[in-house]
Amino acid sequence: MMGLCYSISGPEKPIGCYDTAVKDYQAMVAQLEHQFRLGRDYIQGLWFYCKPMMGSMQVLSIVIQKASANNLAGSAVLNLLQTQAKAMAGDNSIRPLLEKMAQCASNAYRGILERGD
Repeated sequence: MMGLCYSISGPEKPIGCYDTAVKDYQAMVAQLEHQFRLGRDYIQGLWFYCKPMMGSMQVLSIVIQKASANNLAGSAVLNLLQTQAKAMAGDNSIRPLLEKMAQCASNAYRGILERGD
């Protein structure tokens, strides 16, 4: 997984383009904790707040599993991200995440090529 993170974000930003997904996840957890403390319908709140994140987390999981299983790095990660983004073309909530990841990966990869590493 670290290779995938490096391929996507580069060494200077270990989380890189995961920032948005991680922040969304943290906001969801904070909202759930708040609802729980208020004593509101926890199961309904759980579904309301978790459902939007489920698709994104599932796609991230698929990408990471495929990249790890095939030991992908560099341009192979870009190809994987672009293939996944095309496969999810009709999903307006997940496609932007994959496109952002591909953009981050291409920026990091371009930087490596420019430095000649």
